[in-house]
Amino acid sequence: MAKISEDRLLLRAAAVATLPATVLGNADAIYAVLTHQNTRVAVDFILVTVAVCCLRSVSLVLDTDADQAVLRQLAHTGESDLDAIAFDTGLRPATVKLALARLCAAGEVTASGTPERRVYRAADWARATE
Repeated sequence: MAKISEDRLLLRAAAVATLPATVLGNADAIYAVLTHQNTRVAVDFILVTVAVCCLRSVSLVLDTDADQAVLRQLAHTGESDLDAIAFDTGLRPATVKLALARLCAAGEVTASGTPERRVYRAADWARATE
């Protein structure tokens, strides 16, 4: 159904690969502070800030893509549970769970059922069937 594109999967992999460099940059900056290398501290913190901003931008893009994939899937099926949405979209269940939480908070998706077995519907679809 509404699969996430290969480009987005590569973007996610690049973001994960950037994380160790960000951590090492932070460690180097702390070492530079402790050894009073002020110029190195400034450069390290600028590099780390740029890396964090890039990671945040990637995160927002991926979150938006996940939200849209979940909404498309719910529009297609009408209603579904978390595991079925994850299977149909190709997203990890944890990613779908976060997307559903954002979408429910925004009023885009409604949930019913028990806490152990939630069924989700796109809010527009739920209103149309009432």
